[in-house]
Amino acid sequence: MKSLVQAKLINWHFFENQTISFAGSTLITGENGSGKSTILDALQFALIGDQRKIRFNESAHSQSKRDLMGYLRCKTGSEQSAYLRNGDFTSYVALEFCQTEKNTSFVAGVVVDVYASGDHEAGYFIIGNRTIDDSLFLERSSTGKLRPYSRKEFREKIRFERDARFF
Repeated sequence: MKSLVQAKLINWHFFENQTISFAGSTLITGENGSGKSTILDALQFALIGDQRKIRFNESAHSQSKRDLMGYLRCKTGSEQSAYLRNGDFTSYVALEFCQTEKNTSFVAGVVVDVYASGDHEAGYFIIGNRTIDDSLFLERSSTGKLRPYSRKEFREKIRFERDARFF
C-alpha cells in the first residue's frame, strides 16, 4: 500500500515554500479562502499527467475561474496587480509516498518553468528511495535567499539519483 506522507508546494498560489504533512486519514479544514481547495488542486495537478483532464476547484462556487496560470502566478483578483509572481520563475508540487510493504519512500511530482512571455514548460518526475527535503528543490543564492532549481537544473540534479525518472 502507498500512503501520502507529505506535499511540498513551491510557488503554488499563495504557498511560496510550504511542506504539508499527512498522517493516516487527514482532514483538511479551514476558513473560506484559507487554501483548502488550493492544496487539493495541487495534489490533482501532480497526480494527473494529462493537464487537459484537470478540473481545478470543481467544488467551489461557479464564479471561480481557477486555472494553471492563476495558481502558478498567484492570481490575486486585485486591479492594481493581477498576479503576485511576474517574470520568469519555477514552481513545484512534490508528493512523498511511503510504500508500507517495503518500508521505503519515493517522491513524485511536477516542476514548471513559467516565463514572462506567458509560456510554461512542465516536467513530471519520480525519484525512488527518497524523501522530501528542501535541498532537492532549492538552492541558496549568493544573497542567502532560497531559490528553486529551474526545470533544467532539477533534471540535471536528479540525473545521478539511482531510481529517478523525468518525463
